[in-house]
Amino acid sequence: MIQQGFYLTKEIPQKWWFMAFYDIKTQEDLEEVFGVLLSTRMGWDKAAEIKAELSKQNSGYTLTNFDRHTSIICVSHATDYDELYNTISHETRHATDHLCEFFGYNTNGEKSAYINGEISKQMFKAVATLICPVCNCKKI
Repeated sequence: MIQQGFYLTKEIPQKWWFMAFYDIKTQEDLEEVFGVLLSTRMGWDKAAEIKAELSKQNSGYTLTNFDRHTSIICVSHATDYDELYNTISHETRHATDHLCEFFGYNTNGEKSAYINGEISKQMFKAVATLICPVCNCKKI
């Protein structure tokens, strides 16, 4: 499983929003992420609901804890690279919407696009290893 943690610092005024990304490949990965979800104090039922969703192929979930200034993006095993990219794009949009909601930004505005860009940029190295495992997209 690929795990990545990073802080958004460029577009977030408080300079401290933590983001985590989990790529779930196996049942063991899913159990580990379930433990992470439980650690957010969301409750067993909600964590179990998310776990059930993430046990499906081509699925994802984005959880944001506004009190802790934390967002968690999870993607399940994908059937192909197109589906993986689609799911990651979908979930980064949810994360962007959550942050815009918290800070009172228009989700269709330029600030939203910059936040989405920063999330995508921070996640690029991890995502590149998933989508292009041969070259890891080190060259353009």
